[in-house]
Amino acid sequence: MEIPDRLYRYEDSHGKLVLLDYYVKRATRTGVWIAHIWSPKGEKFVSLYSRKRFAYPTPEAALIGYIKRTERHIMLAKQNTLFKQEALSRAIIKREEMNNANN
Repeated sequence: MEIPDRLYRYEDSHGKLVLLDYYVKRATRTGVWIAHIWSPKGEKFVSLYSRKRFAYPTPEAALIGYIKRTERHIMLAKQNTLFKQEALSRAIIKREEMNNANN
């Protein structure tokens, strides 16, 4: 596999879609070490062979990764909301039972 000189990642910032640009600092057999173009001190390892990655070789692949990542985040948030609503309902019932026991 050809080692890219740049990798890309989409993120959202207050509802706006932002394309981040990372440059490859060095390569290994399994991936690359990248740094953000504006902050070269912080490095991050990115596998070039894994299914889910932090950053991708093309903006198009980064957009697909963003979509899949965001769909998963939304699904997990919906599940968490359902669990919290159920727990809240049980807490309200318990509070009413405690109030009735005290009266």
